[in-house]
Amino acid sequence: MTDENSAERGPEPGPALRAEKLHYRYSEGTAGLGSVDLQIGRGERWGIIGPNGSGKSTLLHHFAGVYAAKGHLWVLGLEATKRNLPTIRRQVGFLFQDPDDQLFLPTVGADVAFGPRNAGLGEAEVEARVAGALARLEVSHLRDRPTHRLSGGEKQGAAIATVLALDPEILVLDEPTNDLDAGARRRLERFLGGWSKTLVIATHDLELLLGTVDRIAVLDGGSCVVEGNSSELLRDFELLEKHGLEEPPTVRILREAGVTDPRRIPDPREPADGAAQLDTPAPPPMAD
Repeated sequence: MTDENSAERGPEPGPALRAEKLHYRYSEGTAGLGSVDLQIGRGERWGIIGPNGSGKSTLLHHFAGVYAAKGHLWVLGLEATKRNLPTIRRQVGFLFQDPDDQLFLPTVGADVAFGPRNAGLGEAEVEARVAGALARLEVSHLRDRPTHRLSGGEKQGAAIATVLALDPEILVLDEPTNDLDAGARRRLERFLGGWSKTLVIATHDLELLLGTVDRIAVLDGGSCVVEGNSSELLRDFELLEKHGLEEPPTVRILREAGVTDPRRIPDPREPADGAAQLDTPAPPPMAD
């Protein structure tokens, strides 16, 4: 890290996230990241995938300013120096893998209000932030519920709301579909579909990424080994298998049906060819 004695600055021009030779070793000596080079533009939507132990969560902790960078990392144009970390943390909304790490107050509403209130916002603005964040996640009904009485999916929605209430420029999610039932998953997908700022998701749930992100980075052994277009990489069976990953179920079903050309596998975010015809009722049978 460099420039640790410079005055704290606000976000500056540049990509949302840029890592150069980013590396990290845990206190017991285990390597968390080998050497990661990655650039994520502002407003881009990225998925970070890889086998267990590949460094996905460690990389996200660096993006959020939880771990101090070794190598070089810039967030919204600011280098991740010790002095700049407070500014970076206010601009990056980070969802931990376990929502219990994010919920620690008696009720959901109190947890969601904690960040804005701690940032010094007035009570009217805090109330607006809380109501807005809960509404966007479709969990307004949970506001007065004790956090320890929530289901896994409810906890996840509440945890994301605590992040949204801070109005971050970058949203970083670590395994956001853990413990979600079908309804909670659909609510998450609707929310992610409407998110217009920079988005980074680390997950083993490649089906989620198939309809959510535009770019993919594959981590293995603590390094970024491949990056590219999500519609191609998530359909590359040999690449995924090589790095200990399973292809999305939708892609597997189509591949087993003989659709092996990635260009012929539909993107779930785009209307399928012939969709209009499928909605058109069949004509009545002709009279004899």
